[in-house]
Amino acid sequence: MRLRADRIWLIGGVAAAAVLVAAGWLFFIGPQRSQADSLRQQSAAADLNLASLRHKLVDLEQQNANLDQYRAQLIRDRQALPAAPALTDFLRELQSAGDAVGVTVTGLIVGAPTEADAGGTKVISLPITLTLSGSSAQLSRFLDELQRVQPRAVLVTGANAVPDQKSKTLSGAVALNVNLQAYVAMPGS
Repeated sequence: MRLRADRIWLIGGVAAAAVLVAAGWLFFIGPQRSQADSLRQQSAAADLNLASLRHKLVDLEQQNANLDQYRAQLIRDRQALPAAPALTDFLRELQSAGDAVGVTVTGLIVGAPTEADAGGTKVISLPITLTLSGSSAQLSRFLDELQRVQPRAVLVTGANAVPDQKSKTLSGAVALNVNLQAYVAMPGS
């Protein structure tokens, strides 16, 4: 009988140890392993994110090296789209451009401003009619200067040329009426 009692205690002890190991695994080791796996996955994701951020940092450092160039471009762009109509400055620019190519600006009519959409940005559009006098070649150079050289953003929407009967100084002179839109930034933009 003694042998049997020892076996029962032995089997009971092994069973109790197995229950303790299973309970330990279930309540302590399993959750810790699961948490460790989760942390490893988070670490791998963070490593990938870190590589991406390092790449972005290199790009931003390269862009930062060109900061002066970007600032100069911003100044040019602000001249193209001023915050105020500044029509007297615009007229001076037109007269200077006309003088440079031999064209006389004889008239300027500014219409009522309207709100316009330019590339998803709201701007103010000023309809302007210019009356110019000069030869065909000079007027062509003036229009080229108006669209490409002078800093103000303008869009020529129409032109009407007729022989200039008033001009005594230019043989073959042409009077040109040019309709254009000059743009101004919206207040607060």
